[in-house]
Amino acid sequence: MDEKKVPVSLSKNDYAFLNYIQQGLLYSGIPISNVLDFSDILKACVLHSYLEILGNWENHGKNLVGEFLTDIGISDFNLPKTNEELILSLELAIHKDIIRNYLSRDDTDNSGMDDLRKKYGTEPMGSSTMKEPGVSNFILKLKGDEITLFDGLKTVLEKFKGKGSSLSYSEMTRILFRIIFINVDPDATLKQLDRFALLSSFYVNGVYGFNAVDSTLLLHRTIGEKTMPKISKEGLDRLSHVYSDEILFKIYIEEIDKNLIDEEAALNNSRRSSKNKGKEMGFHNISRNKLMDEKYRSSVVNSVGFHSVFVGYFLLLTEWFWQEHKIPLLTSYLISRNELEYSFIHSLFEQALNKFKESFEGLFTMSKEYREKYSKF
Repeated sequence: MDEKKVPVSLSKNDYAFLNYIQQGLLYSGIPISNVLDFSDILKACVLHSYLEILGNWENHGKNLVGEFLTDIGISDFNLPKTNEELILSLELAIHKDIIRNYLSRDDTDNSGMDDLRKKYGTEPMGSSTMKEPGVSNFILKLKGDEITLFDGLKTVLEKFKGKGSSLSYSEMTRILFRIIFINVDPDATLKQLDRFALLSSFYVNGVYGFNAVDSTLLLHRTIGEKTMPKISKEGLDRLSHVYSDEILFKIYIEEIDKNLIDEEAALNNSRRSSKNKGKEMGFHNISRNKLMDEKYRSSVVNSVGFHSVFVGYFLLLTEWFWQEHKIPLLTSYLISRNELEYSFIHSLFEQALNKFKESFEGLFTMSKEYREKYSKF
């Protein structure tokens, strides 16, 4: 199988965010040996971008390409407005390239250069970005469908970049990673939601052992097309069993939802009476948390309890929406000292519960579909 080794130049800040993504999965209580691999996170960014551009152009893809072009210094561009216009413009560009390549082809023997490209997995000289001061190269290894995916997205982005423009794998991967995970304004609601959707997918699917690429495919409700990486055999095996947790998960959601309602009611009562003041409830009660985690233990991954997974999910949401990546400070969001703080934290728990429920339900649905219709995949 062909393999390409791509040196991706990353800064200290890039590595810091890769570590934040990696450490997030540990909030669920899984062992450190199961954290996501940096290579898979970077590949997932390229895959996610490809799927957003070609499958979700109007909502996210167009903005992503616009940011990409701006980041590389192009300000004068006119992007297609609809999915139909996008497809038409790409088909036209590809058709022109075929004609141009046919008219300009010669009989030069490029076998020597081809051998070198296969050996080192790099683009032709002049297409790679010079390494900036303070950065180091991360070697990304690509195989089979991964090469096809990277080539496909590279071709699409070069069409928007302009005639005769070239783009290196390194530049493309680094910029997309920064756009998706780092350069996200707190007030950019759509970008915040898109980033957290990918993080949520890494987290929820990672609990069952799916890697970042498999998780991204599941997020987009696809197992992989001919021109894209396909979910791994191990991933398919996991997917066939995940649905077994659905009933237990639903019971857990009902109980935790009731607990949140009871907590709010108790707070309202405490305003009128001193009877409940100082009483530890819900997530402040250590013994109750342990009991809940043992009570709702996954039948697929026995070491995983849904309660610890949810509390970790709350921390993940809080970390990225409030940009607080220091774990010791992050844990303070679990504690409230007065009514104002409680109201704030309670609303965060409700938001986290809704997203948590939605993510797991999506995974269970995919699992059942896979079990019922193997041929579809």
